[in-house]
Amino acid sequence: METSTTLCESLLSRGCLSRRLSKSLKLMSFLLLFLAVGCQFQDDRTLIGDYHLTYMNACEVRIYRKAALDPQMLDGSIQSYAVRLPFITGYADTRCIDADSERKAPGYFLIDTRTHIIQQTMTEEEWRNELKKIGWDHPDLNTVRRTRG
Repeated sequence: METSTTLCESLLSRGCLSRRLSKSLKLMSFLLLFLAVGCQFQDDRTLIGDYHLTYMNACEVRIYRKAALDPQMLDGSIQSYAVRLPFITGYADTRCIDADSERKAPGYFLIDTRTHIIQQTMTEEEWRNELKKIGWDHPDLNTVRRTRG
């Protein structure tokens, strides 16, 4: 018992143990900070099948289809969305993006994930008519949280 206590006291008095702990704590702190900042904007959720909701940055949120040969991205930044098999619907705006390059936003959208047909730039009236055709009268839209914009 006395030997282990003496060994610990010896290591602490020389600073060996404290330097190793200090380096380990610095490394662990750096890794935690890296993960917290790096993962903050890399939120990628599977909606249905190949369709995903992803945060491109603190303001731009996209829906895209992860297909092997033909990846597709919905125009506009998603403001709200709802999912009901086999459909994804919602509203995309042009906040946080180059509106000139996004010709199919802002407006309501409807994605049929079976046929991969995407209807975009609909007015609210057009959107509600399309929803009635598929028997979805009142979608419960999830508002996307953006940290800026």
